[in-house]
Amino acid sequence: FSGTEFALDGVWGMAKTSHSYLILHPGLVLVEYNGHPAAKKLLLEIADGLLAQRKKDENGNYYIPLRILFPSGDGEGRSSFGSAYHLLWACWRWTGERKYIDPILDSGYGIIGSLNANLIDMLGKRKSWGTDIASRITPQSGSDLYRHIAWQVTGNKHFLEECYADQIQTHSQRMNMYTEGHWWTDRVHSYSRELQRARLGGIALARSALYPGHHVSWKFKAPFSEESVAILIPDATTKQMSIIAFNLETKAVTAVMTGWDIEPGKWEVVQGIDNDGDDAADTIINKQTVDFERTGELEFTFPPKKTTIIKLKLKRKAKQYWKRPDLGIGDDDVTVRGNSVIVTVHSLGSVDAPKSTLALIDASGKTVASGAIPSLNAPSDYKPKTVEIILNAPTGTRLLGYSVTVNPDGKLNEITRRNNTVIIP
Repeated sequence: FSGTEFALDGVWGMAKTSHSYLILHPGLVLVEYNGHPAAKKLLLEIADGLLAQRKKDENGNYYIPLRILFPSGDGEGRSSFGSAYHLLWACWRWTGERKYIDPILDSGYGIIGSLNANLIDMLGKRKSWGTDIASRITPQSGSDLYRHIAWQVTGNKHFLEECYADQIQTHSQRMNMYTEGHWWTDRVHSYSRELQRARLGGIALARSALYPGHHVSWKFKAPFSEESVAILIPDATTKQMSIIAFNLETKAVTAVMTGWDIEPGKWEVVQGIDNDGDDAADTIINKQTVDFERTGELEFTFPPKKTTIIKLKLKRKAKQYWKRPDLGIGDDDVTVRGNSVIVTVHSLGSVDAPKSTLALIDASGKTVASGAIPSLNAPSDYKPKTVEIILNAPTGTRLLGYSVTVNPDGKLNEITRRNNTVIIP
């Protein structure tokens, strides 16, 4: 993005709440990752400016204008919010301040479809919004979202059966429209929003939905795939969740679950088998307390043709992500010249990174060379903070399959370790 040229007159001199805030996506992602102070301050100021336009209509209902003109600040129309909802939701998540969530609550449960999170649990609205929704629809009628919520509240899977059957029918009848014959080149998609809510606890990716709401994701070990296990997550927040999984295969399936929108810390994980179909474990097969956090992984084995129930609950918080340093490397940061490996290491957190180590590791896991990473400042001014380190392997070494790893002993508590290793091609 560039701020070198602005058009401020006429139709360009306005903010439109339904679309203008899409440009804030990179800033939202940056703050969500490391809490970047300057980006966070800027986004909070933009949100405060939006809230300053909050008005009451003749019936006493609050609203924000659809268009806010520059430089007068006059408002026109009535907002459908659109992408602005994601900005306000993010600011509330970052600060906990009520003023950011009030415009969202003003909309009642009609807002649920505009955000990616599991709002009935994240906002404690299961008994109010959720119960009201469930009382108004049937499995055969109602939006996909409301049928999904009705299942969450009642536990009646007939809501999902009818919802998914309708989606299958629609996709089958309009397959060409949704693929080769689609009339837009930038938004070809299938209707996966409620499937994401069911399997991930919230929506990870949807067009124009800037702030992700999923709590977990899944990978399945070969020879099995995502179609091997049916998964439902009836409730999920940053501190707890329930998972119902049915293995459709005749053999045990192993899956790796990755954490995303969750609090870091010690989590209690209870895994059991449901023998009577009531979505509760009748037999406990494993109970443990583990370290779990964003980008952390837990492995589960699902017995064949059985329903597995998993309950996860945060028992003790660990250091928050924004208070941690982070070191990272990518494929384009590693260059090989003969037996020398030149690595550019980045500081990626909003906290200065202390001294650490860079290691060259062979295919067997043995460290063949290492170097010291000096302390690095946080990139609080948006500019890269890097250091170049050269690791020399023994003469004649074939580096194919070797890897370079930052912080190999894990002594540095980072935001994530998923950006710590690059395999040399």
